[in-house]
Amino acid sequence: MKYITKTNMTALLILCAFSSAQASQLSPMVSPSKKVSLVNVLPSKVFAPTGFDDNDKVQVVLYGQYPNTCYKAGPVEHTIDPQNPNKIIITPKAYVVKSGWCLPVLVQYTQVVNLEILDKGNYELNVKGQASEAPLQGSLTIAEAYEETSPDNNPHPSDDYFYAPVTEVSINTDGSIKEQPISFTIRGIFPYDCMKLKEVKIIRKNPQILEVLPIMQNVPQGTVCSAQIKPFEETIKLDENLTGTALIHVRALNGNSLNRVIEINPAN
Repeated sequence: MKYITKTNMTALLILCAFSSAQASQLSPMVSPSKKVSLVNVLPSKVFAPTGFDDNDKVQVVLYGQYPNTCYKAGPVEHTIDPQNPNKIIITPKAYVVKSGWCLPVLVQYTQVVNLEILDKGNYELNVKGQASEAPLQGSLTIAEAYEETSPDNNPHPSDDYFYAPVTEVSINTDGSIKEQPISFTIRGIFPYDCMKLKEVKIIRKNPQILEVLPIMQNVPQGTVCSAQIKPFEETIKLDENLTGTALIHVRALNGNSLNRVIEINPAN
C-alpha cells in the first residue's frame, strides 16, 4: 500500500492550484458587465391564448415599448406563487446600456414566455415591473387533455389536432393596417409526402387575440411516409374587424407558436 508523504501532499496541492489557475484562464467566470445593467420592465399588454391542455407547452405573449434604443430584450423569469399554486408571477427584464448616446424613440417589442407544462385549472397571471409600478394582471385556463385508447389497449393523452409546421406569418398590409378586415398569410414546409393542410381554423374567444390553428389532414395509422419537401402557404382574410392592439397567435407542429402583435390604426 502506498502512503501520501508530506512532500507528495505539498506537490499535489501545488499541482491542483496550478491546474485551477490554468482552468480559470481558459474558462473565466462570467461576471455582470460594467457597461450593461439588467432592469425589470413592465409591458403594456399580456396576451394569454386559450386552447392549451395539460399536455401542451403553455405560452403567453408580452408586448410593450422600450423608452429608447439603449434597451435590449432580456430574460423573463416566471415562478409559481408559494402562497397560491394557481398564481404565476412573471418578471420580464431588459438589458440597458449604461453609457453612450441613446436614440430617444420608442422601441416596440414582443416576448414569448414559455410556461412549459401546467396542470389543468385556472391561473392568475401577475406581470411585475419596477417596484413603483402596479403589476399587470391576466388570466389563463388549462384544460384536461382527453384520453383515447391506442392499439395496445392503454389510454394515452390525445391532442385535438396535429398542426402544420408553420415557419412564417405575414400581415398583408402596407404597414398602416387601416384596411379592414385584414388578411394574413402563413407559410411553411411539409417534409413528408403524407402531410397535407386540411383547414385553417380561427378562434376568437378574446376580442384582442386571434388564434390560428393550421390543421393537418389525419394520416391513417400504418401509413408509410416518404421524405418529400413540399412548401405550402395559405392566405386568410378575417370576417370581422380587429381594433386596438391585437395578437395573431399561430400554433405549429413542434409545440411552439408564431406570434405577431399588430396595432390597428383607425381609418382617416
